[in-house]
Amino acid sequence: MGKQYYLTLLKSIQIFEHLQEEGPVRCQLQDIGFQVPDHWQDRSITAFAAPLEPGQSVAPNVVVTRDKVGTGQTFRSYADSQIVELTKRLDAFNLISRQEVAIQNLPAVSLLFSWRGQPGTFTQWQVFFPGTNDIVFSAVATALEKDFPRYQQIFGEVFRTIQIPAVTKSSY
Repeated sequence: MGKQYYLTLLKSIQIFEHLQEEGPVRCQLQDIGFQVPDHWQDRSITAFAAPLEPGQSVAPNVVVTRDKVGTGQTFRSYADSQIVELTKRLDAFNLISRQEVAIQNLPAVSLLFSWRGQPGTFTQWQVFFPGTNDIVFSAVATALEKDFPRYQQIFGEVFRTIQIPAVTKSSY
C-alpha cells in the first residue's frame, strides 16, 4: 500500500516460559532471550519508529507498554490515572478526546492528546486495554503535530493488528 512507512511489529510478542515451578522466568524476544527472577514484574516496553523523512526531526513511532493495575483498579481507572499523570508531567497538555472503544470486541480506552516538547508540539494517540491477570497494556502512537495527519491511518492500522490473549471479565 504505497511507500513503506509501515511500522514493523514483532513477529512474535514476548513469550514467557517458566523454566521450573519456582525459579527464573525465561523471556524470549525476537532477537534476544534472558532470565529474570520469578518475583520481578514484567513491565515490558516495545518501541518501533518509522524512518526519518527529509526535514523530520522526530520519527513517528509506536510504543507498547505492559504494567500491572493496582489493587481494586481496572484498566479504565488505570487509564484515567494516567491522564492525571500526563497533565502533571507534560507541558501544555491538552486532552482532545477520551473514548470507550473495542479491540477484538474487548473494551479499551482511547485517548487523543497533544503536548509541547523540545522540537515542537506532539500529538499522541494512546489506547489502554486489559491483559490477563490484572495486566494492562498501553499502545501509544506519537508524531509531531504537523506530521500526525500523515501517519494517523498507519497508526490505526497498527492498532487494528493488536491481538489480545484470552481476557477474563475481571480484567475490566
